[in-house]
Amino acid sequence: MLSGVDAEMLGVLSNVGILELIGASNVFREESEIWASTIQALKTAYAILGTNRCSHCPNYPGHLDEGDWSYMI
Repeated sequence: MLSGVDAEMLGVLSNVGILELIGASNVFREESEIWASTIQALKTAYAILGTNRCSHCPNYPGHLDEGDWSYMI
């Protein structure tokens, strides 16, 4: 997954075939709010993983409240 991708980079990714290779749904465009695309990418990644995470992961479902899905990296 890629986050914070601006219009120019999106064009490059498309032109060289990377966008098709990784899938457009795995590219999160740059947004006006800082970290917004990264948070969306993380939410999507965790939705794909579901509960299939090790119990030591700090983001394991038992370690978080239902609404606690914001991250700063």
